[in-house]
Amino acid sequence: MFRFPMPRLALRLLALTVAIVPMSFETTEAAETAETVLIRQTLDKDRVGRRRGDVDLIRSAFADRFVTYNGNGFADPVGWSVEHEDPGAYTAALAADLSANRYDIVRTVLFLTVLEHKAIGAVVDSGNVVDRSSGVSQPFRDKSLWSFRKYEDRWLATSVVQALGDSAAGPFQGPPSSHPEIQQFINSDAANWNDGDAGAIAGSLDLESRIVDSASKFDPAGWVLLFTGVQEYGDWLDSRMQVVDYELERKLLHSSVGPGGTEGLAVAHERLTARHKLGTATHGIERVVFWTLSKRTGDWLITNQFANIRRP
Repeated sequence: MFRFPMPRLALRLLALTVAIVPMSFETTEAAETAETVLIRQTLDKDRVGRRRGDVDLIRSAFADRFVTYNGNGFADPVGWSVEHEDPGAYTAALAADLSANRYDIVRTVLFLTVLEHKAIGAVVDSGNVVDRSSGVSQPFRDKSLWSFRKYEDRWLATSVVQALGDSAAGPFQGPPSSHPEIQQFINSDAANWNDGDAGAIAGSLDLESRIVDSASKFDPAGWVLLFTGVQEYGDWLDSRMQVVDYELERKLLHSSVGPGGTEGLAVAHERLTARHKLGTATHGIERVVFWTLSKRTGDWLITNQFANIRRP
C-alpha cells in the first residue's frame, strides 16, 4: 500500500506549482492508517459480493452518487467512456452478470492516498470467473481506479474506472468522440483561466470534486490528491492569480457522455504559460488533462480532474 503522508503546509507549498511545473513523485511505503483500513473494508465488500453473487453487499460499498467508467483495455484516456451513471444501473447489470458467473478473485490494492474526507486508489483483481451453469473456469484480470468519500464514519466508493489497460496497449486508435455541450464547457473553463477569473474556475467544480496530479506517470501509484474542497481550491486560485497571469491554449481530444446524458468525461491537450506580474519570469508546460463531469444539478460541473496525465 502506497500513500503520501504529507503535512498540510507541505501540501500547500506543493500546490503552488501544480498549474505550472509538471511534478514527479516517488512512492513510499507507509504504515496502514485507520482511514485506509476502512477503505480496504469497503473494497472487500465489493470483492466478497462478487464471489457470493450478493448484489446488496456490493451496493453497500457505493455512495448514492456512484458512476462507472470503462477503460476499454486502454491506458489512454481517449479510449475511455462512461458506462453506468448511477448505482441502480450498475447493480442491475451486476445482478445479470453474477447470476451467470462467479468471481473467484484475489484483490490486490496497489495504492491508496487519502486527503481529508476524500481518497483515490487503484486495485488489481486476478483469479478466475466461473460459469455457474457449466462450471467452466476462465482466467480473469482487471485493473481499476477508484474514488472514495467519507460519510460520517463510512468510506464509500463514488466512482470507478474499470478495465484499465497498461502502456503496452498503446494509444487509442479509433476515432475520438465529441460532445458539443462538453466542448463548450471546456472552452469556457479555458477562457476563465485566460481572464484570471478564479471564482468562475472554482465555480466549475462540483462539491464532490477532486484535483489530482498524475505526475506524467502511467502507474496511478505515483498520483497525488492536491485539493478536495471547492473553497480551498478557490482560495488558492485567488491568491495565485493576484501575482500571475495565465495564457491557456486548450485542444479537446475526446469527450463523451453516458446513456442518460448526466455524466461525462473529457480529455484535452493544454499549453499553459504563466507570467509573473511583478517581474519578467515566464514559465510554460504542455500537458494532458482528464476530467469526469456531472450534469446532475443542471449545469456541467467537474467531479474529478487529473492533470499531467500520461498518454501512451
